Amino acid sequence: MFLAGMEIIVSAAPLRQIRDRYILRALCHGCYYTKTLDHEALINRYGENYPIPELNTKLRCTRCGSRDCKVQVGVRNVPYG
Repeated sequence: MFLAGMEIIVSAAPLRQIRDRYILRALCHGCYYTKTLDHEALINRYGENYPIPELNTKLRCTRCGSRDCKVQVGVRNVPYG
């Protein structure tokens, strides 16, 4: 589930802030391919204080090679009860 208005939360959020409750996905605007990103791999590469919006400058689609990609933040599936 991706929430409208998540851009407000993400505007300054570092990677560490969303680790447990949210997932990150990359969306290619060239071919519409999406891929879930690995939090731990991103933290290991860029550090836990790396701002999520800055990831947009690092993305490249693995399917078509486009750099016109954006990070989306979604809520993890959490069981009820």
